[in-house]
Amino acid sequence: MSSSAGRILIAGVGNVFYGDDAFGSEVATRLAEQSLPDNVRAIDFGIRGFDLAAALLDHYDVVIIVDSLSQSEQPGALRVFDSRSDLTIQSLPPDCRPEWHSIDPATALNMAHSLGGNLGRVILVGCEQSRYVGPAVLQIGMTQPVQAAVNDAVCLIFALVTQLNERAG
Repeated sequence: MSSSAGRILIAGVGNVFYGDDAFGSEVATRLAEQSLPDNVRAIDFGIRGFDLAAALLDHYDVVIIVDSLSQSEQPGALRVFDSRSDLTIQSLPPDCRPEWHSIDPATALNMAHSLGGNLGRVILVGCEQSRYVGPAVLQIGMTQPVQAAVNDAVCLIFALVTQLNERAG
């Protein structure tokens, strides 16, 4: 009999027109092309934050969000944050009216929580970006350090999913 950690969603987020911000989308795309365990689903949500919030309402036991970070560390450095120790999910303020086309992962998590979603465990796998590129400057393609971190992130997430499934057994 096979055991698993329950349903796991790997959600890649980012904007492919903003250079290193494409990291999460690229990792999710590569994972979706792999043979994943039956209990795991990998989706590139890109900039579709509302779609991510809606997906979070479909109960997942573990959600792994993959995104770029800007925390003044070495570009390409991977970081893992776990809701069991690092992340806080709060209700949205009653007067919050999010812009539907630019919902970031934290807002999507808060929105799903506010709508009654049972989020279970949330893990963020982030990669330090070289520099932020935004609406004023478009850049297709990631910098070398972040591009190099994509394969490492895919391996890290495979190991994480394996560990989650083994611990459930």
